[in-house]
Amino acid sequence: MRIKIIGISGSPREGNTNILVNECLRSAQELKDVETEFIHLADYKIEGGCIACYRCFKEPDPEKLCYAYKDELNLVLKKMLEGDGFIFGCPVYWGSLTSQFKTFIDRTHPFSGLGRPLRNKPVGGVTVALGKIGGQENVLFEIIKFAIFMDMIPIGVKVAWPRE
Repeated sequence: MRIKIIGISGSPREGNTNILVNECLRSAQELKDVETEFIHLADYKIEGGCIACYRCFKEPDPEKLCYAYKDELNLVLKKMLEGDGFIFGCPVYWGSLTSQFKTFIDRTHPFSGLGRPLRNKPVGGVTVALGKIGGQENVLFEIIKFAIFMDMIPIGVKVAWPRE
């Protein structure tokens, strides 16, 4: 059985977040029967955030997804329906998510109308920042919070204690 892991970068530019997400995907490719896909949100024309029109709830359609916009983020959402697991990456901007990644999160509301198709799929989060106390914990918390809201399974790393 083939497994597909999708990595999504919310960085507005080419940089360390893309490198980190792609390294995670490269490691996953070393496993048997795993294929990966990298999505850089900056490569897609995204018109705006959710306007709470609720058409995606009233008229759920896996082909249309978001009714408010006919932009390329709908293509990303359709690709996500093919994923078995995810790596979400976002750099720290002013102690939080980038506007691109926040827009992405907000625009996933159509998944709720479709019966939460991401339920029980694992997701890992990665982030980078300029400083060592630059807000990484806030970004990871937002990624985990999003995963929980979507009924996904957040995957963490084991904390390595000095005694171990």
